[in-house]
Amino acid sequence: MVPPKLPPEILDEITQFSHQAAQLTLCRTSPVFRSLATRSLYRNVSLTTSSSLMQLCNTLRSNPVAAACVKRFSVFYLPMKPPNIAYTAYFTSFYQNLRTALLRLTNLQEFSLLVRDPTLMTTLFFPSAPALYFPLLRCFKTHLPLEQLLLSFLERHPKLAYLEVSHHENLVFDDPSHPRGNVTHVPRSFPTLRRLHHFVGNSVYLEKLTPAYPLPLRSAYVIWNATQQCQGPILSLASAASKTLNFLSCRRRGWNTDLVDLITMHLPNIHALHIHNVLIVDIQLPEGYQEEIAHYLSRCRNLQRLKLTREVQWCPNDFQHDLNCEFSIVTEWGSACPSLFVIILPHSFLHVEWHRVSENIWVPVDISSEGVARRWLKAPRIP
Repeated sequence: MVPPKLPPEILDEITQFSHQAAQLTLCRTSPVFRSLATRSLYRNVSLTTSSSLMQLCNTLRSNPVAAACVKRFSVFYLPMKPPNIAYTAYFTSFYQNLRTALLRLTNLQEFSLLVRDPTLMTTLFFPSAPALYFPLLRCFKTHLPLEQLLLSFLERHPKLAYLEVSHHENLVFDDPSHPRGNVTHVPRSFPTLRRLHHFVGNSVYLEKLTPAYPLPLRSAYVIWNATQQCQGPILSLASAASKTLNFLSCRRRGWNTDLVDLITMHLPNIHALHIHNVLIVDIQLPEGYQEEIAHYLSRCRNLQRLKLTREVQWCPNDFQHDLNCEFSIVTEWGSACPSLFVIILPHSFLHVEWHRVSENIWVPVDISSEGVARRWLKAPRIP
């Protein structure tokens, strides 16, 4: 008895859930399975070495079917340094081969180029014919700075919804003899990205987004340089996306009470706020910090989740974990901002979240196996 034929949708599901070795075997069984397995094998490509990248590029150049199947392409490897000038031709062919392979990815939707290699700027994004263009691209991530060549690439992709660029204002190239080494370049204007929902990058780039046009941003993760002021980027963000922004995460030096002041003043409608405080030396919360933050939080009408964390770069101290002190802070902040229902404090070493259960009643919740919150709840209270 001949078994009934399964529909292609079922075969596709079976192929997707098979191991890579099984998919490679399926490629050799029949034309149908070869098509299904090829689609599954090349749908999501993630490479971590330059050698594997070159092997894939050779395949994509010779196999148009595989190239058409790639929807997500991620590259992360340490940039190569030619040992002497005799290897220059080899490295030139490396970049040319990569560019040629990328041009074949006609169905690419997510492109992650997470390599701090300045040569990529002039080899991949140089406006030579044909220019690098992906008609379906919606997500682009890179560690390269927003120089003019990269801006031209973004202008060809106005439908981008997610953009992540260098977290630094400029790249300091390892080779001081490089003609573009140690040069700070900040673009004067951004391309029009009217569908941009998520932004990750340095605040100096965010400041250039406005006031040319509004952005439908829903979330933003902003990194500040050590000496950069916070007012310009926050005002730009408020001007561009005050009606759409729901989540804002910031990484900056200090305790950032001035940053919280600006955010609550100009972005009072956000739903989630995360401030990552970078400290040189670990210290307790500064005097008046609790009352000052409470005053700023009273401006917020929709804030539901507040997360304050800290990163100590030198000599971290093991401060006593005092949940009684934290309880005092969260009740004051919860009273100032009735919409809050989750608070995370910067000295919660043992990963404790505070949740509002009723009115201004808060309880700690363990998000680790330490059980500190559970023991605090069970401890007797002195009347």
